Amino acid sequence: MKWAAIGLMCIWPAVGLAEGFRIDFEAVFAAHADQVERSDDGRRKLKTESGVEIRETGSGIVGLDWSEGGAVGCLMRIYTEVAAVARVCDLGLEPAAEARLQERTQRLAAFFAANTLPRMDPGDRDAALEQTLTALAAARQGQCPDPGSETQMFMVEMTSEDLDPVLDKALAVPRLPVANPCL
Repeated sequence: MKWAAIGLMCIWPAVGLAEGFRIDFEAVFAAHADQVERSDDGRRKLKTESGVEIRETGSGIVGLDWSEGGAVGCLMRIYTEVAAVARVCDLGLEPAAEARLQERTQRLAAFFAANTLPRMDPGDRDAALEQTLTALAAARQGQCPDPGSETQMFMVEMTSEDLDPVLDKALAVPRLPVANPCL
């Protein structure tokens, strides 16, 4: 399943999450200024109690989630991609699976909004989610996975009841919804 997820994120042109779904890492560093460490070359690093590490690199700032729940931003990207593809392609989902997909996407958006900096209010969250899904669906129009392909089977698997405990675990501890490491 890991390779299908990686393939899913690589085979189509990149369309990111809406601007609202971002983390202002400068605000995170400022909010935790007393915990920020500096390397010999002046780069900042912050390790949070929740297992998230923010590192300043030569090319920018990266967030890494070493917690048991994993990188919620990664799950957010995967579920928004699957939900968007389901808007424009017949994935063969049963109605209950479609409902789980929508519910999971909403839960991830709510977690992201509540744990990012700056925080997002529900109206902004819902607008950003719809903007993301609309842009992704438009980009995927005419690019449906073949029935029975690994990509299609992965998308269907993401709606399985078996993944309820995985998502529950991922969302159990409030923390920055960074996207790395992804799976």
